[in-house]
Amino acid sequence: MAEACKLSHKIPDADACRQRWNQRQADHDSQAKRVVDLRQEQTKLLPQIALAKQHFDRSVDHVTNIEKARDARESTWYGARRLQDDVERLAELFETQEAGIKRLRELGTKLETERERLGAFRDKQARVFGRMSEKFDPIVRRLVGHGAKGRITLSGNGLDLSVDMGGDRRTAAIDSLKVLAFDLAAMCVSIEGATRVPSFLLHDSPREADLGLSIYGRLFDIVQELERVGGTPLFQYIVTTTTAPPTEFRERPYLQLKLHGDPPAQRLLGVDL
Repeated sequence: MAEACKLSHKIPDADACRQRWNQRQADHDSQAKRVVDLRQEQTKLLPQIALAKQHFDRSVDHVTNIEKARDARESTWYGARRLQDDVERLAELFETQEAGIKRLRELGTKLETERERLGAFRDKQARVFGRMSEKFDPIVRRLVGHGAKGRITLSGNGLDLSVDMGGDRRTAAIDSLKVLAFDLAAMCVSIEGATRVPSFLLHDSPREADLGLSIYGRLFDIVQELERVGGTPLFQYIVTTTTAPPTEFRERPYLQLKLHGDPPAQRLLGVDL
């Protein structure tokens, strides 16, 4: 009290303290007994825990094996599925191959038929062009001289007209000559009745400048010689040209029509086309 303790005037209740102490002692003994019991229970549970851990480890191994088996089964299943798809695809390819082989055989048969047909056609055409060459060659000789040779062949690109004068000549004048000689040869074959076209020929404006004056004059001489074969003329031949023909062909019956650019009345059809 001298030091102002605020509890010094409160005297504790000894009985109450003793009761609390006893209660605490009883609780302590109870808890100690419980601890002993728990330790005894722990001792009993240790083997069970060990067994449970072993069971757990075995279960983990079992689950791992199951998962591996599942993965292996899935892999096997997917592999089998792929094999099934491959088998189905292979079956389709076999069918396609069989169809292709069948189609190939059909095409082979058709090709052989077409080859035979083409061979017959070529033989026929060879005879036709051989006959044309029989006319083409002498006409070329008559136009340019006896040292020349003319030939007609059928290639993959069409008709091939060649004039050999110490070598195959290919100039603008020779090209014009080839066309004129071929047309005259075709007309000669028509005269013989070996074609399905009439024995009529129209040459549109061959000129002396395209052929040379001597060859241009021989063109008319050849047609005049053909006109004398058989008495009555067997063909009709028209030449439209801006170059005057040889003198003997400038009068009737050879010259049938003479046109001028001016005046308009002397143009073709009498009008300005």
